[in-house]
Amino acid sequence: MKKTCALICFTFLSFFAFSQWVWQNPLPQGHSLLSVCFTDANCGYSVGESGTILKTTNGGTTWNVIKSGTGEDLFSVCFPSPDLGFSVGSHGIILKTVDGGSVWSVIDGGISNDLYSVFFHDQNTGYITGEKGTILKTVDGGNTWIKLGSGTTRVLYSICFTSNDTGYVVGEAGITLKTTDAGLNWRQWPSGTRYDLKSLCFTDETTGFAVGDNGIVIKTLPGDTSWMVLRGGTAISLTSVYFNGLNTGYAVGWNGTVIKTIDGGWNWATLSAVTPHDLSSVYLTDSGKTIAVGKSGTMIQSNDGGMNWETLPKGTTAGQSWVELNCGTQNYISSLWFTDANTGYAAGMFGTILKTTNGGDVYIDEAKLLLLPFTVFPNPASSAITIDWSNAKPGNYSINIFDVSGKQLMQDYLPDQSSLTIDISRFPKGIYFVRLSSNEGTGVKKIVVL
Repeated sequence: MKKTCALICFTFLSFFAFSQWVWQNPLPQGHSLLSVCFTDANCGYSVGESGTILKTTNGGTTWNVIKSGTGEDLFSVCFPSPDLGFSVGSHGIILKTVDGGSVWSVIDGGISNDLYSVFFHDQNTGYITGEKGTILKTVDGGNTWIKLGSGTTRVLYSICFTSNDTGYVVGEAGITLKTTDAGLNWRQWPSGTRYDLKSLCFTDETTGFAVGDNGIVIKTLPGDTSWMVLRGGTAISLTSVYFNGLNTGYAVGWNGTVIKTIDGGWNWATLSAVTPHDLSSVYLTDSGKTIAVGKSGTMIQSNDGGMNWETLPKGTTAGQSWVELNCGTQNYISSLWFTDANTGYAAGMFGTILKTTNGGDVYIDEAKLLLLPFTVFPNPASSAITIDWSNAKPGNYSINIFDVSGKQLMQDYLPDQSSLTIDISRFPKGIYFVRLSSNEGTGVKKIVVL
């Protein structure tokens, strides 16, 4: 019965992808997004389930659906130049564009295994990894591919090259591979873990990071012949890691998890995102914007180092951007009403309520923006502050304090309390943020330490 159901679902998705039906809710589409990359501060691409390809030309403010010509899931996207791009996915699918993503062509890679990662060192030389130890290489800009010997049958999830000759691969059961001869030979490195490693990123030729299941984070250092296991501060599985420079990096994972480091990976802080959905890929643009994508078409971004996140627009025309007041949902919408040219409401199954206040210009997920009432005093302060939430509903609360870079300085869980006094005399002078969280919502206050 399960096999029959899976076949029916796949048939439906294939029909949906190639028929004349067009997504109306959510917009621009609702398939899970699995990879994102940018060619510059404005131009970016995201790929995902059922051949989904999206493109933005304004830094992620709006996204447009591009026809891929395939119904296969796309797991990875890479652009070695503004015009030349590749995406790979299920059943050996390889797509190539030479016009900045307007038209995509299917390339025969001579393989039917699922392909999970594509990386180009320059416009001619590229690599792909996938299941059953698959490593493919091209030296002619992706027109033809040859299979390399990896020495393993493990699933290889991510690949990265730091020079013409030196490259790294991570994958299933903690496997890590390294080549120093442009992929002709690969040797295994001890990783220190048996968890699946899903993503790989290098900050320079010798310093790299990998993340994976159960919150595993590992790092290699110059001169090392193995990996060091770091404390990522979470047990939730991580799916993607990306660094912008030597010190600042982000990793994302299940249940909307986002962690950040500003000291080269030695310490990681868990940030507050705006979605409960699994996140699949994270990217830092040239302008300093952090963008993550994931399940059911989720797109979130931060412009301030991860302190605050917002859901990216899911529509590109007036009246198609909505503020979600209730839970994040894709339930059926059954009623729509506008009170004026700007303010409108929609309602649907299971208590769904959506609202727009600007004719639909911007999407914001207000499920995570329900403000909890609390006060912080004195503010400014130099020795101690008291946080009081006696006007909020009784329950279990947590308090976090962050500095302006997003680094978490304190975390405390407070069942059945309504206030807390905190010694801040050890904090350097500056601006900090206090976050109060519960199942009811979240509140954030700025404090100044003198």
